[in-house]
Amino acid sequence: MTNAIHFVPAAETEIILAYPSEEARDAAMDWYNNPKRPKSEIIAYCESRGFSLDSAEDGTLLHDWAEVAMMIKAWEDALPAARDMLDGLIDQVRAANAELAD
Repeated sequence: MTNAIHFVPAAETEIILAYPSEEARDAAMDWYNNPKRPKSEIIAYCESRGFSLDSAEDGTLLHDWAEVAMMIKAWEDALPAARDMLDGLIDQVRAANAELAD
């Protein structure tokens, strides 16, 4: 695995998300795309780590929630102490979501 941080723009919000490496993103995508893993399990995984994917609107998820979930998984696997950086990036996604809602 390389040690270069890999940056990817989120599809809907275009916020730049950071992964520990391109390989870490690929592994997180494989985790997310596993056909035996229900999306509810992915959401629960994030929630169990203190990250909510809920939007400000009742009963909906953030735009780019899947990309955010994959980023959480990648960083949790690579560097569990990265929680502060993830909080900041998720705050940016939330702010972009608020702008999209306007």
